[in-house]
Amino acid sequence: MPPVKPALAEPNETTGLKSGETAGSPERKATAAAWLTLLVLTILNVLNFIDRFLPDAYANFIMEDLHISAMQLGILSGFGFTVRAAASSLVVVVAESTRDRNSVCTAAPADHA
Repeated sequence: MPPVKPALAEPNETTGLKSGETAGSPERKATAAAWLTLLVLTILNVLNFIDRFLPDAYANFIMEDLHISAMQLGILSGFGFTVRAAASSLVVVVAESTRDRNSVCTAAPADHA
């Protein structure tokens, strides 16, 4: 009886990887575009943390300027932020039901800025 030859591995349609190959395989090197994407996402993440930190860092100046108490500032920064985020999420839901997927993917990050 002759030995059975294994079938040639065809690339997966979704991932482009052959059977038994993983994304971390030495055959797949990171491209310059992948590194650029990682750099941009890292910068955006750092800006996100800075954006979340600044209102707390300047809380005393904000209270003095707006003549509000610490409790009022807490309501504005806590509950007010939650209401704004929920309202902007509704905008995304409406856009998703009325527009194509690409426009929603573009608009969603802007609504949560």
